[in-house]
Amino acid sequence: MNLVCYEYIACHYGKATAASNQALPTGSLVLSKFAGAASYLGGALAVNPWDKESCADALAHALRMNADEARLRMKNLGAQLERQTR
Repeated sequence: MNLVCYEYIACHYGKATAASNQALPTGSLVLSKFAGAASYLGGALAVNPWDKESCADALAHALRMNADEARLRMKNLGAQLERQTR
Protein backbone atom coordinates (compact mmCIF):
# COMPACT_ATOMS: atom_id res chain seq x y z
CA MET A 1 0.00 0.00 0.00
CA ASN A 2 1.09 3.52 -0.71
CA LEU A 3 0.67 5.32 2.61
CA VAL A 4 1.62 8.77 1.32
CA CYS A 5 -1.78 9.15 -0.34
CA TYR A 6 -3.49 8.29 2.95
CA GLU A 7 -1.41 10.93 4.73
CA TYR A 8 -2.34 13.48 2.07
CA ILE A 9 -6.03 12.71 2.57
CA ALA A 10 -5.68 12.90 6.35
CA CYS A 11 -4.11 16.35 6.04
CA HIS A 12 -6.68 17.75 3.60
CA TYR A 13 -9.83 16.05 4.89
CA GLY A 14 -10.16 18.45 7.80
CA LYS A 15 -9.92 21.43 5.46
CA ALA A 16 -12.65 19.98 3.26
CA THR A 17 -15.06 19.44 6.14
CA ALA A 18 -14.38 22.82 7.78
CA ALA A 19 -14.38 24.96 4.64
CA SER A 20 -17.92 24.65 3.36
CA ASN A 21 -18.17 28.22 2.00
CA GLN A 22 -14.64 28.87 0.78
CA ALA A 23 -14.00 29.38 -2.92
CA LEU A 24 -10.58 27.78 -2.68
CA PRO A 25 -10.26 24.07 -3.46
CA THR A 26 -9.14 21.77 -0.67
CA GLY A 27 -6.78 19.64 -2.77
CA SER A 28 -7.05 16.86 -5.29
CA LEU A 29 -5.49 13.44 -5.27
CA VAL A 30 -4.00 12.16 -8.54
CA LEU A 31 -3.00 8.55 -8.05
CA SER A 32 -1.54 5.83 -10.23
CA LYS A 33 -4.12 3.15 -10.87
CA PHE A 34 -1.33 0.65 -10.24
CA ALA A 35 -0.80 1.85 -6.65
CA GLY A 36 -2.14 -0.56 -4.07
CA ALA A 37 -4.33 2.12 -2.53
CA ALA A 38 -6.03 2.96 -5.85
CA SER A 39 -8.61 0.21 -5.45
CA TYR A 40 -9.60 1.62 -2.04
CA LEU A 41 -9.74 5.31 -2.95
CA GLY A 42 -12.52 5.81 -5.46
CA GLY A 43 -12.51 9.60 -5.25
CA ALA A 44 -8.96 9.95 -6.51
CA LEU A 45 -8.20 10.85 -10.10
CA ALA A 46 -6.69 7.56 -11.24
CA VAL A 47 -4.13 7.60 -14.04
CA ASN A 48 -1.98 5.19 -15.95
CA PRO A 49 1.49 6.65 -15.29
CA TRP A 50 2.76 5.21 -18.58
CA ASP A 51 0.15 7.15 -20.56
CA LYS A 52 1.36 10.74 -20.79
CA GLU A 53 -1.94 11.97 -22.23
CA SER A 54 -4.01 10.56 -19.38
CA CYS A 55 -1.58 11.99 -16.82
CA ALA A 56 -1.75 15.41 -18.46
CA ASP A 57 -5.56 15.25 -18.62
CA ALA A 58 -5.85 14.23 -14.96
CA LEU A 59 -3.47 16.97 -13.83
CA ALA A 60 -5.35 19.53 -15.91
CA HIS A 61 -8.63 18.34 -14.40
CA ALA A 62 -7.18 18.57 -10.88
CA LEU A 63 -5.89 22.09 -11.49
CA ARG A 64 -9.14 23.32 -13.05
CA MET A 65 -11.47 21.52 -10.65
CA ASN A 66 -13.95 23.85 -9.00
CA ALA A 67 -13.89 24.14 -5.23
CA ASP A 68 -17.17 22.29 -4.71
CA GLU A 69 -16.05 19.21 -6.66
CA ALA A 70 -12.65 19.18 -4.93
CA ARG A 71 -14.31 19.50 -1.51
CA LEU A 72 -16.80 16.71 -2.27
CA ARG A 73 -14.07 14.38 -3.56
CA MET A 74 -11.90 15.05 -0.50
CA LYS A 75 -14.83 14.49 1.87
CA ASN A 76 -15.55 11.17 0.17
CA LEU A 77 -11.88 10.17 0.33
CA GLY A 78 -11.75 11.12 4.01
CA ALA A 79 -14.86 9.08 4.74
CA GLN A 80 -13.31 6.08 2.95
CA LEU A 81 -10.13 6.53 4.96
CA GLU A 82 -12.03 6.66 8.24
CA ARG A 83 -13.95 3.47 7.39
CA GLN A 84 -10.73 1.65 6.50
CA THR A 85 -8.83 2.65 9.63
CA ARG A 86 -11.42 1.77 12.26
